[in-house]
Amino acid sequence: MVKKIQDLISEMDTCVLATARQGRPYCSLMAYASHRDGKEIYMVTGRDSTKFSNIMENPYVSLMIDTREKHGKGGRHETLALTVEGRCRPVKDNKERSMAIEELVKKNSHLRHLVESADSEVICVSISSCLLLEGLDRSYFEKIETQ
Repeated sequence: MVKKIQDLISEMDTCVLATARQGRPYCSLMAYASHRDGKEIYMVTGRDSTKFSNIMENPYVSLMIDTREKHGKGGRHETLALTVEGRCRPVKDNKERSMAIEELVKKNSHLRHLVESADSEVICVSISSCLLLEGLDRSYFEKIETQ
């Protein structure tokens, strides 16, 4: 099952990022790229954004990655939906940041301007667990081992 989850993460390029601050949820549509092992997901945001402020206060986040766009309304029974839980952090290491930016721009060329902005932060979600839903009646939970 881990392979199916990794394939879904690497195939798609958009997710919904859920953060929380003072017990209040906040969702953001985000472009992303994943690390080759599929255990880390990179995004870019402005330092002054609500989502970044929320992450700095509470680093625990959830992501929703799905294939509904791929299947359309008529193929909803084929849609895969992946809920990811993890911890988010700003990427400070220059080597990791360069790798993340390269992957983000390769997968989402429209992000080039944002990643080059002095006000942007590359963030990384280290995945702790995933719940994959296939249709209405099949679900698979995976706890992801961290190093």
